[in-house]
Amino acid sequence: MSIRRAWYSFDSTPGGEQDYTHYDLINFFPACTCNNPYICAIYGLYDPCNYGNHPAPLTLDRKLSQYIIDAKAAQTCRPSGPQVKKYVYMRGTL
Repeated sequence: MSIRRAWYSFDSTPGGEQDYTHYDLINFFPACTCNNPYICAIYGLYDPCNYGNHPAPLTLDRKLSQYIIDAKAAQTCRPSGPQVKKYVYMRGTL
């Protein structure tokens, strides 16, 4: 079975980015950007049978967890680099 991912929007305040319950499944890509201070959306593990409208816990997705840490520190989308699929997008305001 292949691992599926989906987009999830962050619905909390700074400090809660590692809690998977602070992300909600979305059916469209939100108005996110890069080079801003706050998490907007993540490309998380999709497992609706076990986690409903939330991504799988970030303890099961260490790569995404590190991308979130890196994005907050650099205040830009992660992973970085040209032609690299982003898993974490940012926004300018809460």
